[in-house]
Amino acid sequence: MPAPRLFTEDSSIRIHQVGVSGSAGANSSRRSLPNRVFAWHPLVPLLLLSGSCPELSLVAAQGLTAGTSHACSLQKGTRTAICWGWDSDGQATNGPSGERYQSLSAGARHTCGLREADGSIVCWGSDQGDVTAAPGGGPYVSLEAGYWHNCAMRPDKTVTCWGSNTFGMATPPLGVKFNSIAAGSSQTCGILELDESVLCWGKTDYGTAPEDKFLSVSVGEYHACAVRKSNNTVICWGLDHYGQVNGPKMQRFSSVVAGGDHTCAIRLSDSTVLCWGLNGDGQGQPPANEKFSTLVAGVYHTCGARLSDQATICWGRKSDGQVNVPSGREWEL
Repeated sequence: MPAPRLFTEDSSIRIHQVGVSGSAGANSSRRSLPNRVFAWHPLVPLLLLSGSCPELSLVAAQGLTAGTSHACSLQKGTRTAICWGWDSDGQATNGPSGERYQSLSAGARHTCGLREADGSIVCWGSDQGDVTAAPGGGPYVSLEAGYWHNCAMRPDKTVTCWGSNTFGMATPPLGVKFNSIAAGSSQTCGILELDESVLCWGKTDYGTAPEDKFLSVSVGEYHACAVRKSNNTVICWGLDHYGQVNGPKMQRFSSVVAGGDHTCAIRLSDSTVLCWGLNGDGQGQPPANEKFSTLVAGVYHTCGARLSDQATICWGRKSDGQVNVPSGREWEL
């Protein structure tokens, strides 16, 4: 990936509105760092205020997902995958024709879908590390793509993973049940059904999750964040070279997402978004006063489903088309 820039060179803003009618084992460590999380940092006003305005794009979507430099969602009615952005290996091609999906998840240069018909999985794009070699043994109920690995949850809440396993991130603990999972660049984390704590596996030497109960967890490149169950505050851990871990201590949030070197969260009080961390391409600068129900994040871009009409708004780096949501389509409720 190219070196990050503190400020984008193009200060233009484009807003594109289309039809809207829907929403968007071994090597395990009990408290370890989820690998790809996006954070926004109110304690770094220079980044947030001095950067030029981000480029935006809007649609309505469900099944919204962001890879490192591409994004996908589900088309209304057909529930087919529609993707945009970086397409070096076909990851932003719209996937196998005629397939209907429950959900989608995007990685570095691949995308996977959970089929509606039988809960099986199909993936497309780069097969580096056999990341597109989806497992049998379904059905599955949820799917999470990391950079070069994927994980899926079975109906019994156990997890299977496949793809690159350099650091053990594709080797989940056997027989352990999770409420949810999240995959990053070299680590995977999940919220345990047993006690609602965070358990991570893979590369864990950048930090560990605190002892607590959590509602959700998100894994970024070298940091991770989670929402506490007790008070809806956000706690992050891992590398903090751009302030992506050092978020607000007392504010309450409904959800958090982790990206390359930034983090974003939806405030519980009014559904607006707060970001901290790197903002070199506007990825940490959401549209002012907009309210969101969902957020997803890539390395240098962020997308969210607007609360009022579930239109999807994307902002951040535009060089690969990752904020240019396709026009003339309606998106699944």
